Amino acid sequence: MKKLRVLVCALSSMIALQSTGFCQEPTKGYNMYVPDAYRIPDELNTRLGTLKFDDGRPEKETAEKLYDYLLFSRATNVFLDNIPAVSTMGLFEEHKRFGVPN
Repeated sequence: MKKLRVLVCALSSMIALQSTGFCQEPTKGYNMYVPDAYRIPDELNTRLGTLKFDDGRPEKETAEKLYDYLLFSRATNVFLDNIPAVSTMGLFEEHKRFGVPN
């Protein structure tokens, strides 16, 4: 009896889930509807220039531009994060040069 109840629940949930797919017509290239708010435009103007996408994937030039920007951004971040350490090291070196004890 318990197995029958579980089977009926499983079948009814499968039918309910499959029937929701018939409410919307599939879009070209996709199996489900994607709202406009979530779609990536084909061209996007940024301070890096125009970024071009093909069906949501960046084109080769766009990907290279983004990787270059990320590399530059990370290098700048590392430089700025290490300024206090280098400054402190410089103070220690100058103290040593003038004979100030630790």
